[in-house]
Amino acid sequence: MSFTKRKIINEAFTEIGLGTYNFDAQPEDLQNALLRLNAMLAEWAEAGAVTNALTPFIDDLDVDSLIPMTDIRGVICGLAVNLAPSFGKVVSMDTMKGAVTGKKIVIKRNATILPKQTDVAAVPAGAGHKWDWRINLVGPDETA
Repeated sequence: MSFTKRKIINEAFTEIGLGTYNFDAQPEDLQNALLRLNAMLAEWAEAGAVTNALTPFIDDLDVDSLIPMTDIRGVICGLAVNLAPSFGKVVSMDTMKGAVTGKKIVIKRNATILPKQTDVAAVPAGAGHKWDWRINLVGPDETA
């Protein structure tokens, strides 16, 4: 099932109690929500959450969002948390938890584990180690 950005925005409105059955979103409300959705996805991308939706700056509400089904709940809840104060609403604890958990899941799934690297100059070499060492062998006919 594909989710358009319009559907994500409508679901976020529903999450804060402004469902389509009792709230007719005006075009400026939809544009504001689209701007917030794009900004939220960009913030998530900066935090390491790489999703397919990072062509977020297409201002068409009816284009497929390319967000995987596993990430939809987190995106909807995150957008609901962002939109709620604008409409004088307070989000439930479930919505807040869904937003935080969703973002963590996306970041965790897209995290890259870097290979171990050791800076040899920063590691102590042990007791008695001298960086500048010389073996001073004096032969029988030489003096030191």
